[in-house]
Order: sequence, then structure tokens, then C-alpha cells
Amino acid sequence: MSGNQQRYQHLVKDALLGVMRDILAEVSRHGLRGEQHFFVTFHTHHKNVQLPQHLKERHPESMTIVLQHQFEHLVSHHDCFDVTLIFDGKAARISVPFAAISQFADPDAPFILNMEQKKAEDEEDKKTEKKTKGKKNKKTKDKDNVIALSDFQKNKEENEP
Repeated sequence: MSGNQQRYQHLVKDALLGVMRDILAEVSRHGLRGEQHFFVTFHTHHKNVQLPQHLKERHPESMTIVLQHQFEHLVSHHDCFDVTLIFDGKAARISVPFAAISQFADPDAPFILNMEQKKAEDEEDKKTEKKTKGKKNKKTKDKDNVIALSDFQKNKEENEP
């Protein structure tokens, strides 16, 4: 993957995280509208996730929370959000870095951001790149991405009556 391609992917990821950040900031200021709600799935083992120990034990890999009726004190920061949720009748304050989120969904919109899909695509690109490395030189690679205008002109001439 080229440096420019990685740069664009980084910009897109930042923009998507910005969407989540802005939506949560808006909800923290104005609340949810009607029956609007969000599903947020995140990796509980991420180093900066702050979660009560009993919840980490119950959800060692990932956890999905619903922001709808039983939450309060939602605060959206630049790199994370904090919220108080009710688990088994008890309030628990959690902090989730945006980098730990694998999926964010607003079923009312409908709107889904799947951050894991991008990671899977990146891994697949790396595998493909390793397989083809050394098989083609740069000139050949560049030619693979070029479609000659003459190819279209030949086809057009052949198909004309």
C-alpha cells in the first residue's frame, strides 16, 4: 500500500471517528430525540478502556452498550466518551476511547459505522501485496492500472456498422 493511500485511509478513519464524536457530543448537550438510540460495540481489552472489573470479567473481548433510556452524564471528548450506565440495577461509569470502538450504529437513521471492516480490508491488502511482491516490477504495476484509449477506439470501430 502506498504512502498516499495510507494517508487517505487515515484521513477517512479520522473523519468517521469525528462523526461518532460529534453525534455523541450533540446527544450529551441536547439528549436523544424520540426513540433514537445507539449501539456501541468496543474492545474491552483496549488499554484505555475504563470499565468496572466485574464487567471486564463478563466481557473479556468486546461489549455492546445501548445508549437509550438508562444512561446519564454522557460526555464526548476528543479521544473518548464517558457515560454512566445501569448494569444489574447499579450505576457504573465507563470511559471508551474512540480507537477501541469496532461498531457504532443508530438504527433509527439507519446508520452504521463498522470500524472492524476497514481493519480486515487492510489486512487482506497486506496479504495480497506480500503475495505479488517481487512478481511485478513497478512499470508493470503501473501498466496494470492504465486503460489505453486505443483499446476503446478499436472496439468502437469493430462494432460500428
